Amino acid sequence: MEYTVFLLLLSISFGCSCSISTSFLEDEQLSQCGQYCFSAVQTCLSQLENTLKRVELCEAAGPSDILGRIAQLEEIGRNTQAELLQLKQQMSPAPPGNTLSTEIGEKIKRNFQKLGSKLFYIESTDRKTWHGALQRCYDLGGHLASFQSQEDIDAIDGKLKEYSGYWIDVTDQYKEGAFVSVSTGLNATFFKWGPDEPNNAGDGEHCVELHTFEGAPVMNDILCSHRKFFICESSLI
Repeated sequence: MEYTVFLLLLSISFGCSCSISTSFLEDEQLSQCGQYCFSAVQTCLSQLENTLKRVELCEAAGPSDILGRIAQLEEIGRNTQAELLQLKQQMSPAPPGNTLSTEIGEKIKRNFQKLGSKLFYIESTDRKTWHGALQRCYDLGGHLASFQSQEDIDAIDGKLKEYSGYWIDVTDQYKEGAFVSVSTGLNATFFKWGPDEPNNAGDGEHCVELHTFEGAPVMNDILCSHRKFFICESSLI
């Protein structure tokens, strides 16, 4: 009898404890949810308030301020257009009779000779690096020779020294194996390589010469820093 009463009291006590604990947890969870939801809503309200303030500022600025900014942009556009027009005029070819054009023409006539269908200047005294030769040809009113056919080479063959090398305008300095003509900026289309050339010996041969070491002129890739004779060409008269 006493044992039964004890179990009954224990059961009632445990049930009350569980009920109180469950109720406490539910209240705590609801409290936490309420705090989180309020925080999220408060953030949204704060952002909305900031947006409304920005709208009010834009409305306060009024159409006149916007039109003023548009006018400033239009003025900048007009100034830029004027600068571009001035630059275009500066880059335009000189008209006939212009002093600069006349000077260049006289320089070309003085230094270049017609061989075949082109004007060439063949330097067989002063040796320069490839880049030095490039600059020298420019100073003379031309550019390093760009050979487009066997006829071009045949035209200058008799003017070249034996056992000598002459720089031409072909190079693959920008990408190994992709030979370009610097006077046109395009891929070179005509080659007359010597035996086993180009070989990029030592991974540093990026400029092309036309040499006569084997008799008839042939092309060879070689270090750009070597000092060679050079051939210039001009398309102006």
